[in-house]
Amino acid sequence: MPMHFVAHGTGTPVLAIHGWTTDHRLMTGFMEPFFARRAAARPGGHSYRRLYPDLPGMGQTEITEQYRGSDDMLDAVQGFIDHMIGEEPFVVVGESYGGYLARA
Repeated sequence: MPMHFVAHGTGTPVLAIHGWTTDHRLMTGFMEPFFARRAAARPGGHSYRRLYPDLPGMGQTEITEQYRGSDDMLDAVQGFIDHMIGEEPFVVVGESYGGYLARA
């Protein structure tokens, strides 16, 4: 099953990965006000397409196979990147466990 996600904007992709047991709303709650202030301060400036997935087993993304650990979670994130971003350069932001995945 693909990961549920919410997207905002257009431009350079920004992948925002939430922490353990929460969902995409954690990241949209503090990232979207930042992007709104940035857009207001720089009208016509560089734009960003923000992608906020729900990790498997969290939010609206179900687990349809056995996840044995962080390597399996990382594989799911990599699959999301491959499908939604591809080879395009992107920015990654992670909070708590999402930061751990972002570093990988």
